[in-house]
Amino acid sequence: MDAEQKLMGLRQGHCRSWLDPRYASAAGAKLAERLQDRLKTEKGGLFLTLTYDRAPWPDARELYRKASEERHVRRFLADLGSYLRTNFSGRWICKMEFQQGGFVHWHIILLGVKRIPHEVLTEFWGRGHVWVEMLKKKKHSRYLAKYIAKDGGYPLWLLGERRGGVHVVRASPGFWPPKKKRPWSEPRPRMPFYISVGQSIDHVDDTTILKDGKYYKKINLCLAICIHLVGQMGGKLLQGEEKSWLGVSGIDRDEFLVCAGVLTGGDGSPAKRGASPLHLIRLQDPPNPRCPRWLDWVLTEEFR
Repeated sequence: MDAEQKLMGLRQGHCRSWLDPRYASAAGAKLAERLQDRLKTEKGGLFLTLTYDRAPWPDARELYRKASEERHVRRFLADLGSYLRTNFSGRWICKMEFQQGGFVHWHIILLGVKRIPHEVLTEFWGRGHVWVEMLKKKKHSRYLAKYIAKDGGYPLWLLGERRGGVHVVRASPGFWPPKKKRPWSEPRPRMPFYISVGQSIDHVDDTTILKDGKYYKKINLCLAICIHLVGQMGGKLLQGEEKSWLGVSGIDRDEFLVCAGVLTGGDGSPAKRGASPLHLIRLQDPPNPRCPRWLDWVLTEEFR
């Protein structure tokens, strides 16, 4: 197969964080749809909101750290389940949000329960106030899934927390249907010990995802530079199969990676096919359905 027949895909990278407005709206929409499917067969449930008494805490960040370390929500549900002699495993999902001043609170959908006295909930929470409502599937699934990245919905110090350590949504094991097993692949390369959420969001524009068949690779170059390299190498831009992907034809993948500075042979020449570790990371298709506006313009100009 010659280079003219080879097709690749490029798209702008994502940090895939609920704290990034570019991703959060898509994540919220996806969660709402998935949650409504999950609740279709449920006949009862409660919607809980847990808040904190602020007086014992020196600041909002200290409260957040303690809530995470001591697992306040999990402990509350475990103690409540023991009291009611029922197992809540697979029956709850929790969303973290923030009040004015950056103080954390929690929204919980608890399935399989029609009524729990308010005084019992307050006693077992023991950290502040509890609001409880009968579950309204459509209303509460949308409310739980609303994204927190808009309009200053989270405190800025949260961006300094470790990437992967901020869990906006948690679900108990078994809440979601089991996923289909994927074919085995090489493990992802380990990240440095500490990358903050803010670093991930700040650098998202400097990352491009390359797709070659079923393999993916992150390139630490912005999409604009990658498009420029395609032009220098005599390649062509095509509309991808999905709108968020940009198709590329007429160039060799390994030569492109050499030009991008992420792959070289021993003498600086293009490496042999198969030598690049495309299979080391496994990414899902992008969550947002749109190209950046400037990329829409590039494609429009290309097709004139």
